[in-house]
Order: sequence, then C-alpha cells, then structure tokens
Amino acid sequence: KFDKLLESRGLRFCRYADDCMIFVRSQRSGERVRESVTRFLEGKLRLKVNQEKTVVGRADTVRFLGFRFYRSREVGITVHFSSLERFRKKIREITKRNRGRRLDLILGELKTYERGWLGYFAIGLANYRARDIDSWIRRRIRQYIFKQWKTPKNRVKNLKALAPAW
Repeated sequence: KFDKLLESRGLRFCRYADDCMIFVRSQRSGERVRESVTRFLEGKLRLKVNQEKTVVGRADTVRFLGFRFYRSREVGITVHFSSLERFRKKIREITKRNRGRRLDLILGELKTYERGWLGYFAIGLANYRARDIDSWIRRRIRQYIFKQWKTPKNRVKNLKALAPAW
C-alpha cells in the first residue's frame, strides 16, 4: 500500500525492507512529504516511525543502508563516511597491538570481517579507496608483527632475515 501511495503521487523513492528514501526537489516539499507519509504509516498501516532517524536533507549527505549518493558529472553511490569510520574502528580493534594473539588468528579474523564488509560495500567502493584501505590494513598488520618481535635485537634479526641477499 505504501509503495502504491508513493507511485500514485509520482514520487521517486527507494525502499529496502523498512528503510525508505523519497526524492523531492526542495526542502519544503521534503518536509511536506515527510509529514503526510508519517500520517499514512502511523494512521493507516499502524507502524511506528522513528523521528530520530527520519531526516529531510540532500541526497549526498543522507545515509541509506550505509551508502550515500553523490553527483559530479553523473549520479553515483559510494560508502558513507560513518560506515567507513565504523569499518576502520573494527579493524583497529582486531589489529590492536596489545591483544597478544597469534598472527594466524588475527589474519583469520581480519579475513572474515573484511570479506563480509567488502562483499556488502563493493558496489560503492572506488578503486582508489580500496587501495587506500588495503595499504592501511597492511600497515596495521606490519605494526602488529613488529610489536611481536619485542626486543631491538629480535627486530634487527628478523628484518635482516626478510631483506633480500645482495
């Protein structure tokens, strides 16, 4: 019923389960549509609309399912800033240098989390951003390994072993 109401009004919208994004031209019409849609959902369908999450704003600033839209030459989709920051926070927790876990366990945990995150956000991840994330994660792993070597003597010995023989 909700989709048919929006279609009958000629509104452009995107909906997934209980998340919905309605596109209008101005802030004022956005406020008007929000009020009428809230009345319809709460009155006719007896659903509760969370006013804290309900936002009227530009499409490039609003978060929808972890993504945001942008417009340069054409309209595109990318990972929202908050989703990327949550990803980085989780990677920091996994690669925390005082965890005291074996490297293979850390790499397994990283692999599992990263595979799921990249599988979901791959559509909005540009190549340059993927390279930045990859190099950042590799640096975190190198820091973890370096910390496990403990003493300066061990660090020198292990770094020499990694260097190519000239």
